[in-house]
Amino acid sequence: MPDSSFRARLPNMLSWLRIAMTPLVPVCFFLPGPGPLLALAVFLLAALTDYWDGRLARETGASSPFGAFLDPVADKLLVCATLLLLVADPEPEVSRGLLGILAAAIILREIVQSALRDWMAQAGRSAAVAVTGLSKAKTATQLTGLGMLLGHDGAVWLLPFIPAVLFTIIAWIGAVCLAAAAVLGLMSLGQFLRAAFGGLDSKD
Repeated sequence: MPDSSFRARLPNMLSWLRIAMTPLVPVCFFLPGPGPLLALAVFLLAALTDYWDGRLARETGASSPFGAFLDPVADKLLVCATLLLLVADPEPEVSRGLLGILAAAIILREIVQSALRDWMAQAGRSAAVAVTGLSKAKTATQLTGLGMLLGHDGAVWLLPFIPAVLFTIIAWIGAVCLAAAAVLGLMSLGQFLRAAFGGLDSKD
């Protein structure tokens, strides 16, 4: 199929869709009643576009430098916006300070890693900082934690007959997932730094 076909353009279209859906998460979250559930649904749909744009790009051979730039930007916008939302309106079971620390660690890691990727791309060494299994585990854990915390209020509204302790457990599992994601993210950043600067040292 030609590169100009709809199927070839679809991965980037999904990335743009993910960016467009990002502001809908906080908008839905603050709606009364089922608002948090709507926010969770939007978040999960946006997360699914991340899976499908990568898969389609591989299957169609439609990978491009712009797509490689746009996909992680869309991911980071979604994650960072959701983290800031949760810090601004934390669940009562989880400390705002704890969420703030985890959000800061995750966001700072994303900023440093993005800068590192751009620098290595300009140096023609993108392969040295390719996505690792640790990064994929971080992403999965991070999305799980964000989803659990995001849907907490909606679950309370939808299932008021459920004992409150179960919602507390859900909130804390979400917080633990975010903590694990922060640790995995810092570990993967360490891998990236070793790959980047180790390669430079070997050239010197």
